[in-house]
Amino acid sequence: MFLGWFSETFWRANNAEVDCTVEQMDLAIEGAFLMRPIYNNPIEERGIANLTSK
Repeated sequence: MFLGWFSETFWRANNAEVDCTVEQMDLAIEGAFLMRPIYNNPIEERGIANLTSK
């Protein structure tokens, strides 16, 4: 699991500190979960201050 804001192909970026090929990194990331926080409630409902996101 990776928590945070990453680009959709962050593992393919050229990094001199990583001694793996792109193909090896593709295999390593396969099946991983990328998780990031949701700041906007997808359900329009009133909050504590009786306001909505719109």
